[in-house]
Parts: sequence; C-alpha cells; structure tokens
Amino acid sequence: INTQATCQKIEELRKERGITPGEISRKLNLSLQSVNQWQLGKNLPSLDNMLLLCKLFNVTILDILVINDIDIW
Repeated sequence: INTQATCQKIEELRKERGITPGEISRKLNLSLQSVNQWQLGKNLPSLDNMLLLCKLFNVTILDILVINDIDIW
C-alpha cells in the first residue's frame, strides 16, 4: 500500500465531501491528532477506521487504497 498516495486520497475525498478533519475525528471517535497524521501521510488508518471512512465517504476500500504494483509471484 502506498501510504502517501492513500492518505492523499483520503484528504481528497474529505475535501470533495466538505468534511473537516474535526468532523472525521468526532464521527469516528478518534483524536484530531490521529486524523492529522493521515493527512500528513505519516500513518494509515487502521482497517476498522478505513472501513468507517468508506461508509462516511460512501466509497469502497478500493476507492481509498492506493496499491503499488508489485510482483508477488
């Protein structure tokens, strides 16, 4: 998973929907610092929080995650 690009995607979706970082922290019951860490590309949301973001933004997880092309075989 490309952390920077995924965090950028979260920020884009947030802005497109007119949702503030404070609203995300309240709706997901998180600290504002956690949400800011995503915005800065320092940390990814946990899987639980990623799924809550999907519900909040009305998108699938594949709409949020940016996966690097790697050959695992």
